[in-house]
Amino acid sequence: MPEEIIERISNLKEFYKSGTKIDIFLVLRSVDKEELDGPYSSLISYLDNDEVLWIETPMNKGFPLILAPQDLVLVNVKKGKLIYQFQSLILERRKEPNTNLFLFALKAAKEVKKIERRNFFRLPVILDITLKIKKNIQDKDFIIFKGKTKDLSGGGVRVAVKSSDYKEIMKLIKEDYIIFIEFEIDKRKKINQKIKFVNSYTDEESKIGFISFYFDNIYRGIQDSIIRFLFAKQREMKQKGIEFDE
Repeated sequence: MPEEIIERISNLKEFYKSGTKIDIFLVLRSVDKEELDGPYSSLISYLDNDEVLWIETPMNKGFPLILAPQDLVLVNVKKGKLIYQFQSLILERRKEPNTNLFLFALKAAKEVKKIERRNFFRLPVILDITLKIKKNIQDKDFIIFKGKTKDLSGGGVRVAVKSSDYKEIMKLIKEDYIIFIEFEIDKRKKINQKIKFVNSYTDEESKIGFISFYFDNIYRGIQDSIIRFLFAKQREMKQKGIEFDE
């Protein structure tokens, strides 16, 4: 398995500088509630006593993510070509004066996972996928679901499945089943990768469920193959005049 690069932060005040851009992913609600798919964009407000990090209200497509104490979030701190990642619990929230928005407090990590930013380049690409789910690693039989990718990156994938399958998949996720995904990036390259849940939402009008996963302990060679495929697809799309958010 590839080795994760864990880096200790030597200067917390510089690392958590006010105005630094971050992305927030909701990992686990203290009270069960479905949310709009992330990531949610936010900014660091300030670091309190080298221990507590205050962030502005995370937003996605104009919608705020109102967090509550004990919500678990995944934080991506953006620094040039690198992303530094950690998980933390929300400690408290405080309403900003004269607005409907909040500041949220979380414990500031002193060690973070360092990731190349290109791994988070996401492209809206449609591929056939198979989700293979089983109770534990010893099980030989899988529960199979079919779907499509909505977008893909070197770090993870968002899939679209019919609403009946979505409900069953989410039930298995809550029961901590193990999930693998299979898809082809060309006729000679099939990806078979373990994935873990990030977040999800449903489109009631189309009766489709969308689930985001990250690739768990992906080999560097496999990840590089996916990224090369995405850059090639991006060039094709630009040549055809197709616009998308990078």
